[in-house]
Amino acid sequence: MGSDWNQVMSQYGSFLSQIDEQPIGTQYSEFPVDGQPEGSRTPAVTKKPTQRTKLANFTAEEDTRVCHAWLAVSCDPIINTGQKRQGFWSRITAVYNSRRGTLPERSTKSLMSRWDTIKTQCSTFAGYMMAVLRQNPSGLSDADKTSLAASRFAAIEKKPFHFLHCWAILKDQPKWMDNHMGQQQQQANANPTHSNTVDLDAEESVPSSFTSKRPLGRDASKEKAKRTKSVDTSSSDSEFMTRMGDLSLERLSVYKTAVSTEEKKLDSMNRNVRQKLLLEKKLNLEKIRLERQKLKEDKEEEIMILSMDLSKCNPLLRQYYEAKQQEILARVTGSTSSGQ
Repeated sequence: MGSDWNQVMSQYGSFLSQIDEQPIGTQYSEFPVDGQPEGSRTPAVTKKPTQRTKLANFTAEEDTRVCHAWLAVSCDPIINTGQKRQGFWSRITAVYNSRRGTLPERSTKSLMSRWDTIKTQCSTFAGYMMAVLRQNPSGLSDADKTSLAASRFAAIEKKPFHFLHCWAILKDQPKWMDNHMGQQQQQANANPTHSNTVDLDAEESVPSSFTSKRPLGRDASKEKAKRTKSVDTSSSDSEFMTRMGDLSLERLSVYKTAVSTEEKKLDSMNRNVRQKLLLEKKLNLEKIRLERQKLKEDKEEEIMILSMDLSKCNPLLRQYYEAKQQEILARVTGSTSSGQ
């Protein structure tokens, strides 16, 4: 028995020495592999598990971007209404990572988890805030009321409210408030006997700042878009017709101006023609008058020549007037005989 034990211990010591000689990170099969002599062992290399890089906790800036991404997708009724949760959060993830800037990229699971925390904390704080607003303490500003609600939150919940930066974004959003009020109503219906420190059950007592107008649904949004498009088309048609009317009036005005100008030109031409004709008429009358006056003077001269006493004239002058008298008599005689 002792010799057998010594043999086993010697084999075990040989096994340990082989392990010490092999590189760290290798293991040996306990039994020999087929086709290999007994005592030889095949080292099996073990793989170290891959370590995942853990991102840092969400910062306040990342929280605000999560809220903005949630609102951007949830407040779009045409895209959001009727889609599945996974598709909804895939859109939020795409919006968040497209606007993250230099911040680290976040997965859908990480964003969903962070939003659940933000939603829970802000929903709880909303109850304290509504209680403060219902009491309406006199002399307190909005900032003072928010501080009072945060103090009550810390005193009752036994921890401070770390999401005031998210609350500032979500508090006036009808979509989030409707979601929050719906969750509160479901909790009240599921556990009507549960007594909370803060009264959140009276819907009519909700302050007006928390009851904004509900956003339009998908069908209403599409109908509104159609009406807006129709109004824009009608407005474009009306604007086109108005423009055409203005152009017609402008053309009519130009035409009237052109006609008036032509009429003025014709009137001016007619006036010039009338003046010219009148001048010609005056000249003709003056010419006739001069001719008549000349005839009269010629007759008077002829009568004077015919009635002159030539006996007392010198011979040359007497000879001249006798010739003139003969000429006058011949002209008068000739005109008389031609007239007969």
